[in-house]
Amino acid sequence: MRRLLPLLLLLTASFCLGGLIKYNNEYDEFYHSLPEEVKLPFLQYQLAKAVVVELGNSRLKPYISNEDLETPSGLNMSEETFKSVEALTPPEGFSGHLYELVEKTYELNVLEITAMARTGQTCKWSECHDIGDVGGNCC
Repeated sequence: MRRLLPLLLLLTASFCLGGLIKYNNEYDEFYHSLPEEVKLPFLQYQLAKAVVVELGNSRLKPYISNEDLETPSGLNMSEETFKSVEALTPPEGFSGHLYELVEKTYELNVLEITAMARTGQTCKWSECHDIGDVGGNCC
């Protein structure tokens, strides 16, 4: 069932977002063109970028430290991996789309999404989500 969930979420999102299908295909093509070892760190980095933007527009900004979020140590990545994902140029709007997908699909708030960006996973109630869960339907 866990392997089927990403496919079902992608199909549902594609159906519900009708007008955004063009972007989903563009995001999908980009994401699936990445080497396997870069996919998860790339999602983590893009989610961190979106969190920084979201916190810049949020009243929670003073309560959440995001100063190191876009750094190798803040994302618990090696310098080499961080530089490789930082150098990628995804389609415009990718990070915002990813943030919205995570927020709506898993019903997470900015604090939980920040935790996912930092560690690659987050738990809410008794359910945990890994950044890899998102990868199957990020685009």
